[in-house]
Amino acid sequence: MTELNELLNDLADTPMPPSPFDADQVFAAGARRRQRRRKLLPLSAVAAVIALVAAGVTTAVAVPGDDIGPPAVVGSRPDATTPAGIIQWAGAADPVHLYLAYLHCAVTPCRKDVYDLYGSDDGGQTWTLRTSALQVGQLRVVGAGRLVKFTGERYAASDDGGRTWNDVTVAPGKESGVPDGQIAVCRPVDATAACRLYTVDVAGLRMAPLAAQPPIKAQLYGVHDAGGRLWVTGVDPGSGRAAVATSDDRGRTWTAHSFDVSPRCAVAPCFNPDLATTDGRTVYVTLNAVSGSSQAVYRWSSDSGWQRLDRGKLPLGGAGSWSFVTADGAHVVCVYSDARENAPSGCRFWMLGVDGVYRQAALDGLPESVYPVERTPDGWYYTFAAGQTRGMYGSIDGRQWSPVLK
Repeated sequence: MTELNELLNDLADTPMPPSPFDADQVFAAGARRRQRRRKLLPLSAVAAVIALVAAGVTTAVAVPGDDIGPPAVVGSRPDATTPAGIIQWAGAADPVHLYLAYLHCAVTPCRKDVYDLYGSDDGGQTWTLRTSALQVGQLRVVGAGRLVKFTGERYAASDDGGRTWNDVTVAPGKESGVPDGQIAVCRPVDATAACRLYTVDVAGLRMAPLAAQPPIKAQLYGVHDAGGRLWVTGVDPGSGRAAVATSDDRGRTWTAHSFDVSPRCAVAPCFNPDLATTDGRTVYVTLNAVSGSSQAVYRWSSDSGWQRLDRGKLPLGGAGSWSFVTADGAHVVCVYSDARENAPSGCRFWMLGVDGVYRQAALDGLPESVYPVERTPDGWYYTFAAGQTRGMYGSIDGRQWSPVLK
């Protein structure tokens, strides 16, 4: 039993390993793999922890964007020095309104889809328990105090910072596009088929499918809305290769592009492309090349269309590799030193230079054991880390980082 507990503790510090899938399985596999990344409570199968620890821990934290912050009393957040204090998910509406989730578990074995949600309305100075034993598969922050959760095929929303939740109902009919003030989500049809894009009116607690769906098998957590343009990642249904679809009219019409460099999902391990953008007008797509020895990076801009940036010089990463774009427009790719996705202990950052070559780069203050970097609508960057550097980190430019809490 001791060895089992130690194994569970180790697993609690890492995401789940990747698994190969074909075009028909891409959505279920993507759901399992990305639970813990990209706005979800890891995105079903997450890690396990032993217990939640009592409140009243005093911790020195830093205000987002500052190098040094004043000491603050953290409320009932689990003790970060114990296995129970391992952050499972982090979200933010801006540098002030922050959210963290921990597994809700008193004894092992733990359920891996029930969490305790904590929130801060002062940039991480103080925290309060918002919901205990929250059952959720995906969690997304859509504004200050406003969140959406997804479990199975059911959605619920909160407009009081995660304290109370109300079901979102499916309205009759279809939407021609995503209206102002609403968000787009990809709702699964079943365990094997592609998900379908829906608009969600968080305030009105209603959702409806888009009349025009992207012409690809969309990835469950691959919807991006930036600069008024929608982007969706997934798989081309004809070729089985990685693909993206975009819409510049809020989902009324779509344009798709597949990548010949990617392997066919039906005949080789295949993972959906990673997409990064800040404005929706310049987009970077990173994917494993068919050779299996390197990653390929493409850039799309409204002026130049698609361009291949790096040929065989960016090391191959596991399915957990990800990227983001800094405030000054530099593309940064995280390649895990261990290609297994369940070991995010050695993220190596590669940055695109002005000469068009990716080189290893250091991001000041950001540890190597971090999960994907996210960006709030007002441009603040944040992420969280595992291992000895566990905690939440923030940045105003994506280059200089400081701890929000450790």
